[in-house]
Amino acid sequence: MKIYPIPQLFNGRIALSPCPQGAEKLDSEINFLKQQGYRLVVSMLTQEEQQKHQLMQEQTICENYQIDYLNYPIRDEIAIKFYFIVVVVLGVHQ
Repeated sequence: MKIYPIPQLFNGRIALSPCPQGAEKLDSEINFLKQQGYRLVVSMLTQEEQQKHQLMQEQTICENYQIDYLNYPIRDEIAIKFYFIVVVVLGVHQ
């Protein structure tokens, strides 16, 4: 999974990523986020898009790795043609 931190926002603790690989690869994609220190995934996929990309278990898998999951579905025809964006927020390290 490729992650694109946004250095101008919260010292790079907010990042964008293309849609994770679904089905049997989804667990390893979420595990990768956990290993990188991410604590929150905000998905902008609609339910139809989640089904199409086999991501219906994304919330459950995130919870299994103690990663919070929020879904704010946005129907964006331009984004659908290119990438489905998942926003990931890096946890605050103290």
